[in-house]
Amino acid sequence: MSVPEPLSEREMEVLRLVARGLTNEQIARELVISTNTVKVHLRNIFAKLGVASRTEASLYAVRQGWVTLESPPSAGTAPETPAVEEALPPPQPRVSPALRPWWALLLLLSALALAVLLNLTGLFDRLAPSASPSPSPVSSLFLRRWNVRSGMSTPRGHLALVAFRGALYALGGEGPEGVTSAVERFDLQDNVWRPLAPKPTAVAEAQAAVLGGHIYVPGGRGRDGRPLALTEVYLVERNQWNTGAPLPRPLCAYALAAFEGKLYLFGGWDGERYREEVLRYDPESNRWEEAGRLPFPLGYAGAVVGDDRIYLIGGVNAEGRLDTLSEYIPALGVLNPQPLPGISLGRVSATLLYGDYLYVLASPGPDGPATLWQHHLRSQGWQATEPAPNPLVSGAALAGIGTEIFVVGGMNGNTPLSQTLEYRAIFVVTPQPAPR
Repeated sequence: MSVPEPLSEREMEVLRLVARGLTNEQIARELVISTNTVKVHLRNIFAKLGVASRTEASLYAVRQGWVTLESPPSAGTAPETPAVEEALPPPQPRVSPALRPWWALLLLLSALALAVLLNLTGLFDRLAPSASPSPSPVSSLFLRRWNVRSGMSTPRGHLALVAFRGALYALGGEGPEGVTSAVERFDLQDNVWRPLAPKPTAVAEAQAAVLGGHIYVPGGRGRDGRPLALTEVYLVERNQWNTGAPLPRPLCAYALAAFEGKLYLFGGWDGERYREEVLRYDPESNRWEEAGRLPFPLGYAGAVVGDDRIYLIGGVNAEGRLDTLSEYIPALGVLNPQPLPGISLGRVSATLLYGDYLYVLASPGPDGPATLWQHHLRSQGWQATEPAPNPLVSGAALAGIGTEIFVVGGMNGNTPLSQTLEYRAIFVVTPQPAPR
């Protein structure tokens, strides 16, 4: 196997920002260079590392130890030393004690102060209630996981939310005046929601997925409360809407994922009962077709793509709440539905970061509070995240960009919300060289 050509210092800077989930425009602003220069660096990075995508480049950097991904510790495991970004001092040059005697005194005092601080923090943790997992002391002191970002101009719940090219797109939902056709884009760097061309048909309880640079929104619940069969497509570059082939039947409250150039739709509510069909959409033929069946009907489930399969999470049906995690492989169907003892899911919205870190916003009841769960697909551990600054509620939507999770909208009883909550799920840390 050939050894990859070393990256330049600038290319390494670009790669680390890519691993943090920044877009080309954000990287350009961070490094004070043009977006064209960023693209040139990315082409060089891909060629040198022998990769074909930003995700592959990020994973390569993680494997090489150039960046480190840290997530909150899984339940039942001892917390590791927390990752602290921009909180630790840079490595200091080697200084002879004979030439700089005050350095030794400064380091000694700093070590003593840190020890006292950690001991006090540990005491506070022991005195505080321990009913739910909490982040490690240093993480609490230096890093804030939750942030409140700007809210949408149109409050709504039961909306479709999708991440695309470093921005969030909120589509439809249920607002103060009923089901809405509002569409807005959230730019992370500017912290602003901007209105876009409204969806031709107002819908709630629909999902959205990106395919071929377009955002597809099939079905949904219309203003009259009944499911719809239409498929509407948002052309991002043109800020225009188009129509696709209709669904075989009206559906809302389904799960949706884009996988290997096609859309996969799971279950849903047809106005009378929950369905068990798996529908597949081929954009080349512009046609929906039945691609299989689920082992049980379901609605309000989540679907995320990881490796060579789609993960189905939670949902409800006529028998009640489904607290399960299933795997779907198109050639084989649904495999290994796994019950999750002690985990209450029900209606969920889900996203996957870096192929392994699953985040699930779960509402066990239709109108009750929601919980953000984190699950590592390899370790199989589940853990509720620390409490958000604002309550997590039913009807909110979830999406991930880079290392951040965003919880948008929701219903506080019958009142739609405009809130945007950001949860920093993973910290990317540049390892510091050891002093010589």
